[in-house]
Amino acid sequence: MRFTDRFIERPVLAIVVSALVLLLGLASLSRVGIREFPGLERSVITVTTVYPGASSRTVQGFVTTPLQVNIAGAAGIDYLSATSNAGVSTIEVHVRLGEDTDQVLTEVVAKVAQARDEIPRDVEDPVIATGSGEDALMYLAFTSQQMTPFQINDYLLRSVQPELATLDGVGKAAIFGRPLAMRIWLDPVRMAAL
Repeated sequence: MRFTDRFIERPVLAIVVSALVLLLGLASLSRVGIREFPGLERSVITVTTVYPGASSRTVQGFVTTPLQVNIAGAAGIDYLSATSNAGVSTIEVHVRLGEDTDQVLTEVVAKVAQARDEIPRDVEDPVIATGSGEDALMYLAFTSQQMTPFQINDYLLRSVQPELATLDGVGKAAIFGRPLAMRIWLDPVRMAAL
């Protein structure tokens, strides 16, 4: 007679033993350590630098490359990715798993400060932000019967975005609206006559 044959012959015993094992498992669930499954925090530090009026090649050569070379020397970095567009350089610093994001952020800020002398003076100060490296958790849409899209965008930039950025857990509050812009073509001959 096998050990399992007893449970086949006595189904009530099988149910009682199964219920007992289930209760012991539920009771011990709160005491089980989670060392084998650490929290996976994929942090990304974004360095955004604006160079007004510069082409993407100029931004790549004079802004992105010097910043990348300096930032790459910081400890705790897994890898870097960078994009250079007309007037804007964006460098994403992906933090190695298990590293303290605040320490890596401090080193990145120091490396960016060191690289400040290597980039042109017309470049605006780099904006450094941290994020989780995941896609956005939420998108909000704003409409109005009384305001134009430009007025809505201006209101969001002045009033809503600063408030959202101060909330706990918000890494970045970005506005994807149409900014107000004005193009003026001046006649140099008429301007010289004035």
